[in-house]
Amino acid sequence: QKRVPPRLCANCTYRRTLCTIHSDMKTISIFLIFISIPVIGLGQIDYLTPCPDLGEIIPQIEDYESDLYKVILKDFNDQPIARYIVQPSFGYEYAFQIQQDQDDNYVLLANCLNTSLWNCDNRDTIQPIQYIIKIEKELTKAISNLFQIVLLPVNGPCYGFGQDGITYRLYTYDTEKGLLCGEIWLPNKGSKMFELISFCDATFDYVKSPSDKAKNDLIKQINDLLVMLK
Repeated sequence: QKRVPPRLCANCTYRRTLCTIHSDMKTISIFLIFISIPVIGLGQIDYLTPCPDLGEIIPQIEDYESDLYKVILKDFNDQPIARYIVQPSFGYEYAFQIQQDQDDNYVLLANCLNTSLWNCDNRDTIQPIQYIIKIEKELTKAISNLFQIVLLPVNGPCYGFGQDGITYRLYTYDTEKGLLCGEIWLPNKGSKMFELISFCDATFDYVKSPSDKAKNDLIKQINDLLVMLK
């Protein structure tokens, strides 16, 4: 199986050693096997499932996500038009959000770490690399519509982390239902969810290197996804 690879922060010519990496990888591996048990054999899922609160049963995840969201959601508001968070077990976390600023402009904001927060002891030293651009109303509406389409129907069981430990989460704020969240792991190449994650990663890249061509490519990806999702 192939999956969408995690992104790295752009413009990083070297990796800064900001934290001490845990040496006891065996403990982490056992932990990952434990949280993977409920999802073995579910690799063919081609839709978003509800985001589980694994922190309720695993204190390490509660601590990790509490620390992560303080950093990765920096300057994100509580009513995202679209939010995307990637949480690899051994890679670098990154996220983007589309929201309105105080002047009612639409902005695309991205935060990226250049070290894995999961494997970090002194997490309070980590700060995100941040990118922000204004985006047109047309693109904002198109992305908002896509996120609504894939998130409004989300229901069913929560599966948690995948076998490779990479979780992709999408959010949108609905005026009636509040904050909606759906997640996917290990999407098969060519599947609807693979193309959805590829689009989200392309959007993350767009905030770092905006151009008319990149914007048009995003709109084309959205239109192709809308056809696939029918």
